[in-house]
Amino acid sequence: MVQNGTMVTVRQKCAKCIKGYTWTSQRMMPHGKYPAGNVLLSLAILMAGASISKILLVFRHMGLVCYSAITFFKHQRTFLFPAVIHHWESYQTDLVNKGKDLKDVVWAGDGRYDSMGHSAKYGAYTMVCTTIMKIVHFELVQANETGGSNQTELEGVKRCFGYLQQLGVTTGVFISDHHRGIAKWIRENCPGTTHFYDIWHVARSVTKKLLAASKEKGCEIIQD
Repeated sequence: MVQNGTMVTVRQKCAKCIKGYTWTSQRMMPHGKYPAGNVLLSLAILMAGASISKILLVFRHMGLVCYSAITFFKHQRTFLFPAVIHHWESYQTDLVNKGKDLKDVVWAGDGRYDSMGHSAKYGAYTMVCTTIMKIVHFELVQANETGGSNQTELEGVKRCFGYLQQLGVTTGVFISDHHRGIAKWIRENCPGTTHFYDIWHVARSVTKKLLAASKEKGCEIIQD
């Protein structure tokens, strides 16, 4: 019996006729090098956003055999990342073609960071076509590319607009948070784009100011 990650191979031989038989617990990937179950497990871990070290620790406590973390990362490089990128690019191309055929398309964008505060290392800016309610593009910006994490959102907007314009997609209406740098850049560089602030962000900003004012003497009625 031979173990290869989650796959077990059993070989037996007849004592009389010396004929052999081999049984495997799972199929092999094309070209017969990687067990399919191993790759599917790596896919499940990746899609769930789980930690390979914690998964292996759970398996070890349960007495389940598995491959190593090195094999998991090899699966990512060899199969998973190329498959995800290929699917995303095909999906994105279809969305862009849809966007080109539509009139009065409305776009919305927002940024997200890997950590709170001004110490973030990465920032991702996502562009959503609200006309079809689909994410069409995103840009990942590293803080040291822009001189600080507070500039990553603006850089993400610039890259997203550049990508869409390169493909001939119009951005007639764009909605973002209350970022003055973005507003200034669109006003100066995108004359054909009408820029609006997201009402949720405006409401949150007004609420903060009202709460601060309600703490002043004689303004307690604002809290009511």
